[in-house]
Amino acid sequence: MTNVLCVIPAKGNSRRLKNKNGVLLGKKILVQYTVDAAIESHCFSKIILSSNDDNILNNVIDHDLLEKHKRPDYLCEDNIRAKDVVKYYLEQDNTYTHVALLMPTTPFRNQKDIKNAFDITYNKDADTLVSVCEFEFNPWLAIKVQDNKGIPYFSENLQWDREDKYSKGYHLNGGIYIAKMEYFLKHETFFDDTSYVYIMPRIRSIDIDTEEDFELATMLLNKGNE
Repeated sequence: MTNVLCVIPAKGNSRRLKNKNGVLLGKKILVQYTVDAAIESHCFSKIILSSNDDNILNNVIDHDLLEKHKRPDYLCEDNIRAKDVVKYYLEQDNTYTHVALLMPTTPFRNQKDIKNAFDITYNKDADTLVSVCEFEFNPWLAIKVQDNKGIPYFSENLQWDREDKYSKGYHLNGGIYIAKMEYFLKHETFFDDTSYVYIMPRIRSIDIDTEEDFELATMLLNKGNE
C-alpha cells in the first residue's frame, strides 16, 4: 500500500520577483494553485507546505491533508536547494513509500498531471519520475554570448541543418518530481539517467520566476476565464 508525502517549498524571500510564492495571481496567491492541485489529485497521504513567511502560511486555505510548517532559517539560505528541504522532512519521518516535490512556481500544472505522473510511476515501478516539456526551439541551436559574440554550444555547422534532422529536445519544467522514498534518501535526487518522464504541454509548464513570467501567466489565466 502506498504512503506518499508531498512537499511544497514556498519561501518568502525570493529575489527576481519579490515574494513570488505569495503574489496574487487572479483570485488566489501563487502557491494556492499547487496546494489545490495536490489535494485534488488524491495521490497524497500528507501534504507539507514549507515556508519561512507567515503571510504565505496564513493565507493558504486549511485542509485535513495539509500541514503548514514554519521552515528553519538555515533552510532558506541561497545555497539550499528544494531537495534539501525534502530531505529535511524525510529525516523526521521516513515511513513513506514515495515522496513528491511540487514547485509552486508552476501554477498551471493540475491534478490530472499529478495523477498521470503517478500512474506512470506505479505502472513502470519507477525509482524516479520528473515532468518535462518540449523546448520551444531546437536545443542544438543554442548559443552563448561572450564579448558580444555568439558562440554555439555545439557545432556551428548545426546552425544550418534542417531542424527536423534532430530529435525533439525536452527540459525539466519544475512541475512534478517523484521518487521512491528509499531511493531518494540513498541518492538524494529526483533525476538521473534512470528517471522516467511525464511530458506536459508548454502552456501548463510556465515557470514563474520573473515579472515577465508573471505577466504571461496573468494573461493566460484571464484568457482562460473569458
